Amino acid sequence: MADLKRWSRDEITRMRKEMDRLFDDLCTDFDLPVMFCRIAGDLDLREEGDVLVARLELGNIKPDDVHVTVMGHRLIISAESVTDTVGHRKTHTFRKEIGLPCLIRPEGVKAVFDDGVLEVRLFKCSAR
Repeated sequence: MADLKRWSRDEITRMRKEMDRLFDDLCTDFDLPVMFCRIAGDLDLREEGDVLVARLELGNIKPDDVHVTVMGHRLIISAESVTDTVGHRKTHTFRKEIGLPCLIRPEGVKAVFDDGVLEVRLFKCSAR
């Protein structure tokens, strides 16, 4: 049997970032849109009583470029921005989607974007 190595979360994260960088480089070589998931951290979802709190580090993305959508049991965070450099224009797109453990009151969704960190507070529907 092969000698199996137990991988830590840090090693897997490092490999994922490296793969994202390689795909970004390939897209740049062929003048295709670049997916910049590598600048976004992992989506952290925790429960605080009757509220679900989703937290995501988004780096240098502008707040106006971020869109938060709640549909049924899904939270969708997406962004699109355009970077102009000398003689070249890049469109960056990003999308993270996560399943929620319960229904959410849409009117109670609050999103705050501060210093590159997006925090979304989702108020649970009360069980009847």
